[in-house]
Amino acid sequence: MECLKLIDPNNTAVNYKVAYMYYLRGDWLNAEKNLVKVLQLYPFDYDSSLLLGTVYVKMGKIKEAKVYYERALQYDPSSAEIRGLLKGL
Repeated sequence: MECLKLIDPNNTAVNYKVAYMYYLRGDWLNAEKNLVKVLQLYPFDYDSSLLLGTVYVKMGKIKEAKVYYERALQYDPSSAEIRGLLKGL
């Protein structure tokens, strides 16, 4: 996937899906890169914030993970999933 180039580099749906593919492959840096693009355009996107928080946990960046988990919680305050993830950090 090194040669993957997007026709529209700001297409948030494609960037999220590409980030998720990188996440599944364990390529945290490229997953982070694509998720940051999505969140620059939609800062309170629940799925992107949740996934970026999880990527940061995998990278050992717990402080950064908390920021994105809390952002996702602002979008959906009733999310038991996010509360559980924050409690586990």
